[in-house]
Amino acid sequence: MSRAITGFLAAKTAVSAVPTSYTAGKVITLDWDGTEGTTTILDDQRRQPPMQVLLDHLEMRFSGAGSVTAIEFLLTWDAAGDQLAFGPLTSAVTPAAGVTTAAVKGASFSFGDQLLDWNNKDAIAAKTSSGNAQQLFLHVKLTGATATLQMARLWWKQALRSEV
Repeated sequence: MSRAITGFLAAKTAVSAVPTSYTAGKVITLDWDGTEGTTTILDDQRRQPPMQVLLDHLEMRFSGAGSVTAIEFLLTWDAAGDQLAFGPLTSAVTPAAGVTTAAVKGASFSFGDQLLDWNNKDAIAAKTSSGNAQQLFLHVKLTGATATLQMARLWWKQALRSEV
């Protein structure tokens, strides 16, 4: 049974100089009440997820990315990047360049309805330390050059009881 996308988590802030290796200091917090770059998100699809969701896709956009040739990422329950929630991908993804600005690149990653459950012990421990029930941490590694993350959205769908 197909379901419509229900909402998304978003990057709380833009992140400059996203590195070419996983670096704890460059973690991107994905939160349901975050901001997109420096602009507060007003999109109706942004909402707090329930405790169990199906991940649909992740979209990212970078500026100053003219030399970036690939993107890899991890989603973790903790900012340090030790409690893995999803990832890594089996291979890096080649970003697409903007039509009029080659230094703006982006990519979208499909998850194929990956179940995410904030009731697990790692998510609960992260909630205890951060005070936020439904957030994830995005760790990005670029190939070719560093760039500034302008936007990241993690889209989710409501999980049906039979799927959890």
